[in-house]
Amino acid sequence: MVNQRFEFPAPRTPLLIVGASARAAAFSAVRAGITPWTADLFADRDLVRVSIDCRRVADYPRGLLEIARQGPAGPWLYTGALENAPRLVQQLSRCRPLWGNPAAVLRRVRCPLTVARVLDEHGIACPKVLDGSDVPTPGRWLRKPKAGASGCGIDFADQRSAGSAASYLQEYLEGDAHSAVYVGTADRTTLLGVTRQLVGESWLHAGPFRYCGSIGPRTLSTALAGALDRLGQVLTTACELRGLFGVDFILRDDSPWPLEINPRYTASVEVLEWATGRAALSDCAGSSPRREVLGKAIYYAPSPLRLPVAGPWEDCLQRAFDPWHVPDYADIPLPGEPFDTGQPVLTFFAAAATVEECRGNLQRIAGDLDRRLFSR
Repeated sequence: MVNQRFEFPAPRTPLLIVGASARAAAFSAVRAGITPWTADLFADRDLVRVSIDCRRVADYPRGLLEIARQGPAGPWLYTGALENAPRLVQQLSRCRPLWGNPAAVLRRVRCPLTVARVLDEHGIACPKVLDGSDVPTPGRWLRKPKAGASGCGIDFADQRSAGSAASYLQEYLEGDAHSAVYVGTADRTTLLGVTRQLVGESWLHAGPFRYCGSIGPRTLSTALAGALDRLGQVLTTACELRGLFGVDFILRDDSPWPLEINPRYTASVEVLEWATGRAALSDCAGSSPRREVLGKAIYYAPSPLRLPVAGPWEDCLQRAFDPWHVPDYADIPLPGEPFDTGQPVLTFFAAAATVEECRGNLQRIAGDLDRRLFSR
């Protein structure tokens, strides 16, 4: 079956998008009227159809540098995990203009002790953090990698185990996980919206603390909206964040407790774009805003598998591409693609009137995938 490739109406200066997964940001670029060319770990079929060039990087992330030196002139943007490689970001930025936060900002906001100090200086409550080599005080603590992404490598700290300079300790807080998405400029900070995070969900076969989806936008009380506005303004001013960035937080008593800063395009952006009808990479308006809550979920392989040749995701590739239409499936691999236990297989979407109803719809789709992929 031949994919229906998206045809751009006219030549435009292209935007190079790189990262572990470039598909969501590439779709956002098209919604903003920007032509993407891409390089990531997967080169999924729906990414290929919207990219003027799409590379699957074997030597990741180092191989991105040679790719950035090739192709058409234009700016570049990074997505998840590259915030942990400030030196590479600096090298890539010598090849082409960066749409995002430079290496100096990454070093600042990816240092948990620095961020905690900034928040404390401005009277913003956040979990306690300690250096990875410190002995945790009584209570529940998480050990997190300093160069982590998507919740990988997080576990509860064992007071009997040795620490590590590559990790840090963060106080564990009970509460619902959320993410706020902002756009920062030298003059102002705009809160684009908030999503409820899906983390470590067994029905998606995700490991503990692993990011596996977003549902939103969340309705905000006046107090919560004000607290998030102030949080974004403090981070933009004190840390010099610019462009799109996200803040993961725990919601407790209608107050946000920041956990981590993601200084780049985040996985929640596309959910908010489709929900509001506004393109985050420009001021372009799309279709009428949706009135439902929208959810995305990532299905992880519960055991080794190969993607079947046929499945409902194929319909998404046959229809004419509309960047404002929410597909049933995304991040679609090649038929027969092998996956080891714990690897992300594909993404799917659902809508409903409430967050809980949306979650239930996503669970039903996940159950259908279980039957399709493992009933043979």
